[in-house]
Amino acid sequence: MTYKTGSESVPHWVMGTNEEGTTAAILSFMPEVLEPVAEEDPTETEEPLGEYIFVLDRSGSMMGDRIALAKDAAMFFLKSLPSTSKFNIVSFGSQFKSMFPESVDYNDETMSEALQEIRSFDANLGGTEILAPLIHIFEQP
Repeated sequence: MTYKTGSESVPHWVMGTNEEGTTAAILSFMPEVLEPVAEEDPTETEEPLGEYIFVLDRSGSMMGDRIALAKDAAMFFLKSLPSTSKFNIVSFGSQFKSMFPESVDYNDETMSEALQEIRSFDANLGGTEILAPLIHIFEQP
């Protein structure tokens, strides 16, 4: 199945329930990436290339291999960000936690801090309540 909208940079969500009453939701979007500004250093831009907010499930259902895989994936993607971007990590269970009060510039210091904190993550935040962290994220400037 292919799903396409007229504006990929605008977040879209789909939610469904199966016969057993289990509900699942997906949020997807494709951020717009600014082209580098041609100056002395072609890698510099006037604005960050993007803001990346990682949402990581730390509920009890993520125990064992699941949380290990989620942490590995988060660290991999964090290491792959463009050098001129901003990022934050929001982890959730019954409650949620933002790693930083607001998205921070991606640099060696913030990446190292985030990697260290991700390594300490455990599946210890209770149930799976994703709505509150998503509302929090979309209320941010």
